Amino acid sequence: LSQAAGACSVAGAPSTTTLAGPTTWIHGVGGTFEATVTDGATGNVTLSGLPGAHLSATIDAGKATFNVPAATPAGDYSLVARFAGDSAFGTSSSAPAALNVTKAGSSISASVASTAYGAAKTLRITTKGVGSAAATGQVRITGAGTTRTVNLVNGAATVAYPRTLAVKGHNLTVVYLGNN
Repeated sequence: LSQAAGACSVAGAPSTTTLAGPTTWIHGVGGTFEATVTDGATGNVTLSGLPGAHLSATIDAGKATFNVPAATPAGDYSLVARFAGDSAFGTSSSAPAALNVTKAGSSISASVASTAYGAAKTLRITTKGVGSAAATGQVRITGAGTTRTVNLVNGAATVAYPRTLAVKGHNLTVVYLGNN
């Protein structure tokens, strides 16, 4: 009598996974990506390509929705959705989807009260980031014979100018340098 033993694995039916979402969004806003998996597939899909841990979402009616965090840093990403398979379907991965997260816009305002010669002059700067959030980082002030770079604290900065600043109108330019 002859006898043979061997391992046998049964593969599930082929599956497909596609990934759709915006190609660009602004840091601080966030967004969603949606993976579509073969009809009837169950379980989870993972999303890779973002900083940090992979995101995971449960398949519901053939779709898995990923909420990508608003805190995702500005940069270019290549995202891939991967279905790990279930009892009926084998694994599959989407084609890479490109995502560009851009830096958030900001607004800036600056004011200085008119003062008499010999009195201190103070420039007050305020900034806003996404929504009503205070911007962080630095601003550069050019004019009145100098260039200064100052750090923002809670979205604001104050710059003192000398009491001996010449009597005349001074044009000051304030530029928000952003943050990393």
